[in-house]
Amino acid sequence: MNQTISFNEIITTVTKALFALGVPPGVDSETGKNIAWLEAHKFPGVKILAREINKIDVLGEWPDFIVSEVDDVVTVDSSIPSALIFSQTGLDIAATGKVLHIKACSAPLILFAEAVRRASELESYKLNWAIDGLIVNADCSHKHHSLSGDHNGFSVARYVTVQKIKTAIPNDTLTANQVYQKYLAEGVMVDKSSWEIILKVAKKSLVTSTSQSRASAGAEVDDSN
Repeated sequence: MNQTISFNEIITTVTKALFALGVPPGVDSETGKNIAWLEAHKFPGVKILAREINKIDVLGEWPDFIVSEVDDVVTVDSSIPSALIFSQTGLDIAATGKVLHIKACSAPLILFAEAVRRASELESYKLNWAIDGLIVNADCSHKHHSLSGDHNGFSVARYVTVQKIKTAIPNDTLTANQVYQKYLAEGVMVDKSSWEIILKVAKKSLVTSTSQSRASAGAEVDDSN
């Protein structure tokens, strides 16, 4: 069963849910934007996030990840290999011109959304990964994105690579801001049961906690696109 949720409500609720799980300020809100972007583009962002939250919620803390570098290739690994954990750091690395390599991760579409949102008129990103031995290629530019191959959002991706490239940009597609404005007015249809999981976790952020105080961290939730 599906229900219609406003674009901004997806961002703010996901942000609260991730904050309740101990996600660093900034990472929570940017991930909220990625989930809203996926839903606006007909990818199951809420379902994907609900599955990833269930994994991390069991730990009771946000997992660390390890970064190693050889030449211009940077490898990222984590005890819970989820794109939810290192999508922002991963794209920060790729933005420097280095090739990002992830041995394995679930929810690779979160990386895909982050890459599309990061793309500018001059810089784009290319991603590829393998699922059950089949290669998925993703092109992410300012006004265009594409996926080839089986991009099932629920399978574990292996041999993930992300790199920055320069590409020609088609002029007949919507920019990220145009998509935001469109669904800000219309709302986004999401999976109801998955949304309820996220809402349940988000409510934990309403409980006062000195150790997780957003005010003491000097950060505020960013609801812009």
